[in-house]
Amino acid sequence: MAGFTTPNLGLSVWPSGAMEPDIPVNATFQRLDALVRHGGIVQDVGTTTPPSVVSGDIGKSWVVGVGATGDWAGHDDDIALLVEVDLWAFITPNDMWRVGNIADETDYVFNGSSGWTAVTDGSGSGDVVGPASSADNTLVRMDGTTGKVVQGSGVTLSD
Repeated sequence: MAGFTTPNLGLSVWPSGAMEPDIPVNATFQRLDALVRHGGIVQDVGTTTPPSVVSGDIGKSWVVGVGATGDWAGHDDDIALLVEVDLWAFITPNDMWRVGNIADETDYVFNGSSGWTAVTDGSGSGDVVGPASSADNTLVRMDGTTGKVVQGSGVTLSD
């Protein structure tokens, strides 16, 4: 029933005064299950070919990669929800939707202009390089203009 959906998740709703529950309730529950979890959980992000699935995979979802083929063609960046074996529902994300990717244990956030990007927590290998000797209790300063190399300043915190 086009036009009778919630604004954020696009869930089907009964129009006011409707007497017959002819809305696909199971499809709505599957959409909720796919999206409303701790950040949303997907099997993988960027997959371009629909995976081989079995009935135990019903309800799982994937983020469709750019240039997808087969049943996923034309659904770049959508969330592909398996509703029956070899039957997919596609959910177009809104900006700032966030999913957790089971495959690489990384969170991804959606930005309509740049697609899905990994969320970094700042704990990566880093590019800042410092002095080999200890700089304990001293302030550091940038060495050069790259912002990637630091050096001891010779100034201690007590100064």
